Amino acid sequence: MGRVQVTSQSLSALAGDVESFGERLRRIADAADAATSPGPSAWGDDEFGTRFAEGEDAKGFRPGATTMSTNARTIATTFDNLAGGLATAAGELARLEQGNKLTF
Repeated sequence: MGRVQVTSQSLSALAGDVESFGERLRRIADAADAATSPGPSAWGDDEFGTRFAEGEDAKGFRPGATTMSTNARTIATTFDNLAGGLATAAGELARLEQGNKLTF
């Protein structure tokens, strides 16, 4: 069986990496929103353009882009929460390590 070693420094570094990933995901969602919101002129205001943009049963480009952006932001928030939990764990581990050092 393998060994697992966790340090407060490694948890803290991981928290930073996870937070950065959430930020990058949010920037990607922002860029996608900007690129996919040009207005009706991008696909025309005729029947074909409307079908493409809105789709049947709200399954066109616009609803899909909105759903994708919302989901990306939700995932980014999840990564933010995970990063916060990792940072808290790193702080607690450091506190416990310091307390243990004082008992020896």
